[in-house]
Amino acid sequence: MRLLFAILLVAFQPGAANAQEPAAPSAHIVFAAGINQVESRVDPVDIRDRYGCGEAVHAVIAVEGLSIGSHEMTARWLDPNGVERKNQRGRLDVPRNNWIAYLTSSIAVVPESASTPTSDEKSPFAGNWMVEVISDGAVLGAATFTIDC
Repeated sequence: MRLLFAILLVAFQPGAANAQEPAAPSAHIVFAAGINQVESRVDPVDIRDRYGCGEAVHAVIAVEGLSIGSHEMTARWLDPNGVERKNQRGRLDVPRNNWIAYLTSSIAVVPESASTPTSDEKSPFAGNWMVEVISDGAVLGAATFTIDC
């Protein structure tokens, strides 16, 4: 099997304008079969937590509560055995308090004919996967989804 990775986009959306104090940093992750970008907003399409081999899995991540300034962001994709299969890093510049950053990260597990399991075998990529969102070394959130192969 081989893994295909894609970096899709980063978009920003202002948060509540009347809040005085920023919220504690956190990340909320939703998995979807597709995404739809409308201006600076990213909307998940076909939200679910189960996928088959060969299907793209998009993590739509809402990060909030980061302080003003530049932050190192990481999305770590861990397979069912806890092996890191993707480590996507980037810088996120937060221009003011109470902003929500919408990030996306994607993965697809594609079976190769020479390594496709027989009907009695289970793919080593089948099972529960995890995505962790990390900012400046601190885990802001994590979520799981399942690949059935």
